[in-house]
Amino acid sequence: MSSSRLSLINLITPQYLAGIQLPAQLQEYLGVVGVDQLETFYTDNEIVYTGKASLGLNNQGSTTQLNSNNGSSFSWDTPTIHFRMFVPRNGAEFIEAAANDFDTSDPAGVGTTE
Repeated sequence: MSSSRLSLINLITPQYLAGIQLPAQLQEYLGVVGVDQLETFYTDNEIVYTGKASLGLNNQGSTTQLNSNNGSSFSWDTPTIHFRMFVPRNGAEFIEAAANDFDTSDPAGVGTTE
């Protein structure tokens, strides 16, 4: 059983919680770029993703042209690219507020009444 490859858009989608908004045509292009190799490093302040990606198309010649639904196009001149993405480790404010409000004194989450 084979599984589908992670696309670059799937890799960055969780960052939408931090307020990132990408144009639809960029999302479309990143949706066909698949991650072939992925390494993750982290510090107290950031997460770093590095790896190799390629187009998820069967026909890869020396240049691949993708046409967007809105008439724009994207050219890919190499079979693979190396990428590096830095993600800050500070969460969105509403996630941080919810985490700080979480009651950890009752690990079962049941609560007691006296």
